[in-house]
Amino acid sequence: MARRIIVSLPEWSLGGAHICAVNMVRGLRARGEDARLLLTEEHTPLVTHPLNSPPLPADIPIDMIRLTSKDQWSEAWMAIERYLEEQAPCIYVPVVDVRSTCITPRLSSRVMVVASMMTDYRLEYEHVERLARHWDGVVAVNSVIQRRAALWMPWLAANLVTIPISVPMPTGIPMRPTQGKIRLVYHGRLCVYQKRSPDFIELLEQLDILGVAFCLTLIGDGESRPVIEKAAERFLADGRLVLAGTLPYEQTLEALREQDVYILPSDFEGTPNALLEAMAYGCVPVVSDIETLTDIVADGETGFRCAIGDMRSFAAAIAQLADDPTKRVKMAERAANSVRQLGYDLETMIDRYQALFDRLETRTREARHRPRNFMTPPPASFGGVSILPGHYSSYANQVNQVPYWPEPQTSTRLGRSHRPQIAPLSEHRIIVAASHGHISGLNVFAAHLVQELLSRGLNAEILITRPDEKVPGPMPFPAHIPVRSLAVGPATSWKKRWAVLRNTLIEQGPCIYMPNYDRYHSGICGTLPATVKVLGIAHSDDPAHYAHCMKFAPCWNGIVAVSNVIKDHIKALDPALVDRLYTIPYGVATPSSSGKTTRSPQTPLRLIYAGRLIRYQKRVFDLLLILEALENRQVPVELTVVGSGPEEREFLQASAHALVSGRMRFMGGMANHHVQTLMAQADVFLLPSAFEGMPVSLLEAMAHGTIPVVAHCRSGVDEVIRQGENGFFVPVGDIEGFADRISDLAKNPQQLAQMSEEARRTIATGGFTITDMTDSYLQVMEQVVSKPFLRPVTGIHAPDDIRGWRSWLPPELPDPSHAIYHLKKRVQLALKRMV
Repeated sequence: MARRIIVSLPEWSLGGAHICAVNMVRGLRARGEDARLLLTEEHTPLVTHPLNSPPLPADIPIDMIRLTSKDQWSEAWMAIERYLEEQAPCIYVPVVDVRSTCITPRLSSRVMVVASMMTDYRLEYEHVERLARHWDGVVAVNSVIQRRAALWMPWLAANLVTIPISVPMPTGIPMRPTQGKIRLVYHGRLCVYQKRSPDFIELLEQLDILGVAFCLTLIGDGESRPVIEKAAERFLADGRLVLAGTLPYEQTLEALREQDVYILPSDFEGTPNALLEAMAYGCVPVVSDIETLTDIVADGETGFRCAIGDMRSFAAAIAQLADDPTKRVKMAERAANSVRQLGYDLETMIDRYQALFDRLETRTREARHRPRNFMTPPPASFGGVSILPGHYSSYANQVNQVPYWPEPQTSTRLGRSHRPQIAPLSEHRIIVAASHGHISGLNVFAAHLVQELLSRGLNAEILITRPDEKVPGPMPFPAHIPVRSLAVGPATSWKKRWAVLRNTLIEQGPCIYMPNYDRYHSGICGTLPATVKVLGIAHSDDPAHYAHCMKFAPCWNGIVAVSNVIKDHIKALDPALVDRLYTIPYGVATPSSSGKTTRSPQTPLRLIYAGRLIRYQKRVFDLLLILEALENRQVPVELTVVGSGPEEREFLQASAHALVSGRMRFMGGMANHHVQTLMAQADVFLLPSAFEGMPVSLLEAMAHGTIPVVAHCRSGVDEVIRQGENGFFVPVGDIEGFADRISDLAKNPQQLAQMSEEARRTIATGGFTITDMTDSYLQVMEQVVSKPFLRPVTGIHAPDDIRGWRSWLPPELPDPSHAIYHLKKRVQLALKRMV
């Protein structure tokens, strides 16, 4: 099977590193690898890239991290991390992507990281020093950078290799006229930083003084262009200076055929892609005397190296070449041949990268996983250049609050295990755990399942494990469902709670315990006797749910995934679980009829969102941008928002205009039966989430004939929605895409009616009813109670955040470490003010 290789860039431009990355993807794909380009900032409002982007390459697959104006750095970093973990197993090759590579310490070993050092600059070395312990390999583009990196970081030497960048080689060296003016060229960014582009003004003056007949063509754009235009007006007027601007890559290569000399006055470089391209096409290089260029340009043989900023020396070298055309032709031939002989061709680079990947994969299989750690952002600026604009430290903290994606498991056989016990399902009590009664799709699922099991004559109940917890938006379970609360109080420690839960389950045996989403109590599973069967559920395509499953699944009799995507990911993490792994989607109630009223084209289209109000996962602030985009298109809509969450206050503040204008109404948290009434009245269900499992609210909306327009994330949504038939997919963060689909529905009542009926039919006949779900659970439960299972004997596995002494305290007692942290911050702030 082909390896998946992700080569990332911040944005697409015609810079040397960008061209190198595209060439790498092309070369790897030609060798049968599943290589693709990832652009992490192309549609990111957090960074402004000054250059006009040329058209994207059409011959390679390109993925993008798409963000909106409401997103922050935390959303960008979490999106990149999620993308890479979803693509895993894969090889991640970041190229000049300083802002995005800061997430690499968090990546699991399923993502192999092979980073590159493109430039001989202190920022590059400090960047590598900060992160390279979390990389599998580091590629330097020349021996100078490799040597300096090894001296700077001796511990890195074993993971450091040199692989020169490559350029396409023309079939032959173009013939050039030896008479007339000498033609000079530079292609690249026009800027002061690194490239010293204003030096071209002095070069023009010096060539004029020497009486050299010349024409200098500058291909590229940047902040120095207006300065050059103003200072070199007379050279532009008489044609001795041509500002060609940014040209397509193929036109740039063709332009090199018509030039004689390539000029590069930079302060520092790595291995410039533009220089190699010019030499391959027979241009004689006249460059700054930089150590990283000594292996490329042999002074006096294949070109000239001049002191940095010494434009008199640059002009003198050019004058030599203008006065001696024969020497110029010979140097051009030697320059072109040297690029080929030194291994700067694409085939050689791809050979070396594939050999590196092979070696690192072998070593990874045989060695321990690389260390993982919190993410730290890059510096805000370096050398006067802005690296990360805006306030970002708190956003890094938000990223670090998200659990790590779990590592793949190596199955080990534990010595002790509980003896199997088999009894008919009818003798078992089925206990579905819930932390507390509150509004959530998972609690709706629990209520539906218990209610249906009771109607089948089984003994089922909901067990509240945190009855003393204070939660926003409390919502009791329906009165006709048996609900038991764990016998604990506010002063009960975690250890006591686990003991109470364990005793409660043992007393109810034989029983089936379904921990549901309750990760704080699931750690007792390894202490339970065989009379208590455990059926775990993976509810979401989320690192927290996968980590929960990987930690406790060895003690579970069965594992249910709510979608095939989640099932496949669990199987990839631990193949040993495959015999106990099942897929059961959620089931929802189906009304006898849709209850939809015929909508007049003049009335506003009724939109609804039902879920938590939170940026992470749900991306609720996209709802406001969708409303704004529809308002700009003059599409009459009314959005109903149902739910509550940690960012409710901020969301309502941002919604002031929409609330006052009547384009949005906010209902807050509501009981499920009230939400169903609103679903039945709506035309379109919106779900802009970054990830999901199998959203209960989506199924409920479709059951009422409400058409889903949802973000196309990796989830079970693909198993429900058929594009254009019963709903629409839109890329995550694509606000205009959402507005397009909603506008189409608003203009086409016939399509609206047809898709509404198809959405309702999908739920009623596609296996998404409560009856279908319960039938599937009963089949799994029959297997769980009849199949012998040797549950390994373990101690109680406490969650990471309440290990050690914390487990002896009650849950509601503040963590002393938090108080110490805030006190430390206050002291630091006071000291700063004193200074």
